[in-house]
Amino acid sequence: MNREIEIVTARNEQMHIEILLPMWLTYMHEIRESSTSDELREELECRLRISETNDNIFFEIIWSESEAVGFTFYCVDGGIRNVIPPGYGYIMEFYVAPQWRQKNIGKSCVEEIVKKLKTMGCPKIYLTSVEESEKFWKKTGFVKSDLKDPDNHLNIWFD
Repeated sequence: MNREIEIVTARNEQMHIEILLPMWLTYMHEIRESSTSDELREELECRLRISETNDNIFFEIIWSESEAVGFTFYCVDGGIRNVIPPGYGYIMEFYVAPQWRQKNIGKSCVEEIVKKLKTMGCPKIYLTSVEESEKFWKKTGFVKSDLKDPDNHLNIWFD
């Protein structure tokens, strides 16, 4: 089922924080982040500030049917020394709420992100994924490599 989506730039404003925070906490739990709720809120606000002050970093809210259904945080990356060259697109965080999954929303959003990053000159897009999300990334056309991210020790996936 295809659903209309709208991708809106998130701002470090109370309204957006209130919209994002429940999804952010659920997402962090899904990826096994063990920080406190206050620490995770601080992390969310930090990412929002970073995206507001950098033209190559994007934090966006995904909307469908007038409801916030997810978010994405991505950038034109500076690279990972000896692993990824500078200038690749990097999808750092991607989340669609469970009740909105399997509705083509995530796939449509990823296609928009890839298109935007390619337009910005990124030759490739990469990400890391927890095992539970690997099936989704395969469906969007990403391929798991043998390379590991030195920070989170997860496999790196490429478009």
